Amino acid sequence: MIKASFFTLLAVSFISCGSLKKINSSDSDQGVYLSVSKTGCFGECPIYTLSLVGNKFNLDGYKFFEYIGGYTAGVSETEIDEINELTASMDWGKYKAEYKTGYSDLPSTIVQYSNSYEDTTTICFENNLAPKEILELVRYMDFKIDGKDWAKTSITQ
Repeated sequence: MIKASFFTLLAVSFISCGSLKKINSSDSDQGVYLSVSKTGCFGECPIYTLSLVGNKFNLDGYKFFEYIGGYTAGVSETEIDEINELTASMDWGKYKAEYKTGYSDLPSTIVQYSNSYEDTTTICFENNLAPKEILELVRYMDFKIDGKDWAKTSITQ
């Protein structure tokens, strides 16, 4: 019984990893991938993810946020240039994976960045503990939330 459960779990893992690679490989042809996610806290902290995939912004609001559900907005060439300028000088390999205080009530910010297939860097931080250039990138992305005309893409859950 245990062996059968193990092999079933192993098979599901291989299948899910294979489908993830297919999804990621289609996105890899679209240029830079960048996302900023905000996690919850014990209070009413906004929970959302803003991502840049190819030539569009995707916004997924979950709780305590103005935009609940899925939304999309276009990206201008100027915005692509600005993001490339912000990220080009960053040495993604030197950053720690986490910059946390250890307090469980604080919301976290999770930044994911990739400019080519299979090189995604993930950085998680609380407050303003991340390096200055990461904080500037997050501020830039957060500023885009209020500056866009968002089109609803999914039904509110």
